[in-house]
Amino acid sequence: MICPLGISPGGLGLKKLSERDSTVVVVVVVVVVVVVVVVVVVVVVVLVVVAVVVVVVVVVLVVVEVVVLVVVVVVVGSSSSSSSSSSSSSKYLGGHRSMWYYFLV
Repeated sequence: MICPLGISPGGLGLKKLSERDSTVVVVVVVVVVVVVVVVVVVVVVVLVVVAVVVVVVVVVLVVVEVVVLVVVVVVVGSSSSSSSSSSSSSKYLGGHRSMWYYFLV
């Protein structure tokens, strides 16, 4: 019996074709595995970079908030202690600000 390619089913040509096919399959599998590993590594690196950026932004925001709060407390505390206003609202605000100042210091 003759195959459409002109090679007999038990002949040497079919065996070589099969080895070549298996080599191609191995190469394709290796390439796919390498591509998947590279994609996973890139995704992990991007996620780590994003996490670091988020942590840095949160830390900077907290530091800025604390600095602004301390500056406001010091400015309001010094202005309320230097003013001789004796209204009850300014005393309450002054006491409130002083509490925050002592809490932060």
